[in-house]
Amino acid sequence: MTAYINLDDFGDASPEDESETTIQDSGVVWPPGYSLRSDGLWYEPGEDKNALQLSGPFYVLGLARDPDGQGWSIALTWTDPDGRPHRAFVPRADLLGTGVDALRPLVASGLIIAQDPGRIRLFKQALAQLECRARVRLVKSAGWHGAAFVLPNRTIGSAADETIVFDGQAGAARYATNGTLRDWIKQVAAPATANSRLVLALSTAFAGPLNDLLQWEGGGVHLVGSSSSGKSTALVAAGSVWGGGGRAGFVHTWRATGNGLESIARSHSGTLLALDELGEIDPREAAKTIYMLGNGVSKIRATREADTRPRAEWRAMLLSAGEIGLADKIVEAGGGRRPGHKCGSPTCRRMLGSVSACSSALTAWSLPSSPRPARNRHCRSTVQQGPHSLRLSPATRPRPSTLPGPISRRSRRACWQPAPSLMVRLSEWPSASP
Repeated sequence: MTAYINLDDFGDASPEDESETTIQDSGVVWPPGYSLRSDGLWYEPGEDKNALQLSGPFYVLGLARDPDGQGWSIALTWTDPDGRPHRAFVPRADLLGTGVDALRPLVASGLIIAQDPGRIRLFKQALAQLECRARVRLVKSAGWHGAAFVLPNRTIGSAADETIVFDGQAGAARYATNGTLRDWIKQVAAPATANSRLVLALSTAFAGPLNDLLQWEGGGVHLVGSSSSGKSTALVAAGSVWGGGGRAGFVHTWRATGNGLESIARSHSGTLLALDELGEIDPREAAKTIYMLGNGVSKIRATREADTRPRAEWRAMLLSAGEIGLADKIVEAGGGRRPGHKCGSPTCRRMLGSVSACSSALTAWSLPSSPRPARNRHCRSTVQQGPHSLRLSPATRPRPSTLPGPISRRSRRACWQPAPSLMVRLSEWPSASP
């Protein structure tokens, strides 16, 4: 069990009385006089002076940078006093000078750092001068990166010579794990098989990794129906494939700025982006936001030096819901209808039919007094089964080069001939699998 140090008890220790075991991080070489022990980072000034404790316990993952070799930083991980794990990247450029801003995020996330200015200076010096062979690649979007599938809170698989981790706000997504795959099949998937719209919603949730693996265009499905027709229930059920935790499980709302949805889209790349209540978005922003999410590229921004910032990219499967269609929402602001509005996210009307039909098809989710809360509770209690589909050995994982042929043959069977190009594109989406 990890022992944590009270800041008020930071004291001096004699080198001769040292009883703590020194931690040798893999590939990490600390500057002379510094050592990382099981209770934190220490500095020995020498000349028979007592050793100084600079921080609580943490671990160095390696030296991190983006795929272009920019933004070098030190990747750290630790657990807070409540036992929750945290991860942060301290930019080496921010360690220059006398400021302490680079350390504030560490303290805010529960890492104990000595308050004495002299010890803070020594702690910064240790991070600035450490050497490490281990490398960490920082990626701005979730999904497939080579042989690794990156989520904001974990990475499935690995690269040969480096660790790949998500660089962004993990809180923007609600990935979580609870229950077992067997429970999820019994309580969520099996009852949904009697309703084609719920099957479509669940299929869209599982289609994200395949669509990202094939590097196809982003897109999705927009569910249209009257109030209390089951739209939100379908989104919560689909979201249970990947996580939960919010009032609507894994589902977010359209009520957000374009910049906010960019951050959310990056953290949902390769999985599922579920957005409810289309009516809440400003009609003037609807068209730009819909195209942005479907195209998977952020708008161009400039730096302080008037240079162009790297554009954020993602490839998310969108599952949306509202009482009107996407094209109708755009028309509210005076915009015209375009074919891309339908192709980027086709509309599925008459979502679940009547409430009674929904309840009869989903008896396993129902309680006599409150069927909808009961169904939603089941969806939230067994979550994040999507990673089960990613735990494939290299020998059994499908290769992208082998998939377009079967998908093309399936789409030809699903469409009448000659089929409009728009219909063919829709039929080739992974979520359209029969």
